Amino acid sequence: FVFLPGTLCDERLWHHQTAVFTNSRVVNLRTQNTLEAMLRDVAAVPFKSFVLAGFSMGGYYAPRAAANVAAISTG
Repeated sequence: FVFLPGTLCDERLWHHQTAVFTNSRVVNLRTQNTLEAMLRDVAAVPFKSFVLAGFSMGGYYAPRAAANVAAISTG
């Protein structure tokens, strides 16, 4: 799994999930200023394939970054 938190969130949002899915990553979108930079960070994840789970802004951008997506509360 690769997890994308929302605008005002960070990796702590996904701490329960990363404890269960130990081979997972959280991409912190708060450190990026552009959609292209966010997509580069997702593309740099060292997994051959993965499910991308995004919350809020992370869920909004998730379909632009991967084929297997779980978008949560994209409002």
